[in-house]
Amino acid sequence: MQAPPSSHPARRSIVLIEDNPADVVLTQEAFRMLGVETPLKVYGRGQDAIGYLAGLRAEDASTLPAAILLDLHLPDMNGMDLLQAIKDELKLQKVPVLVMSHGAAPDSLTVGENGNAVAFVEKSVDFDTFVLNLDHHKALLSPPPEP
Repeated sequence: MQAPPSSHPARRSIVLIEDNPADVVLTQEAFRMLGVETPLKVYGRGQDAIGYLAGLRAEDASTLPAAILLDLHLPDMNGMDLLQAIKDELKLQKVPVLVMSHGAAPDSLTVGENGNAVAFVEKSVDFDTFVLNLDHHKALLSPPPEP
């Protein structure tokens, strides 16, 4: 017997690839302050994130993340290599990736419509500045539910 369809629209998640527990908490708190209700799926290692993303079904858009927040400094792999792996995955090519890091963006990062990331978000030492940096991309972080 098949379950009846849910009366609630599916809410796509945001994948946060971040190894620092303090930065995960700060991101969650920033989302709360901005009113972002999109669920977060957190992965502390690049390989774990790749495994999760590879298992998603392209034919069911509701399983694909609404966005990916990627820290460039991970313990098991280079964040730029992970970004390339994400962009090489056909089903993920339209998923916006926001790259986050302390300090300036690396020279190899291209941002924009034709870039390998839609945005670079500096993880500022100042929490209010970090919230402001995320607020610039709130539309990507709060997508409408899937019908």
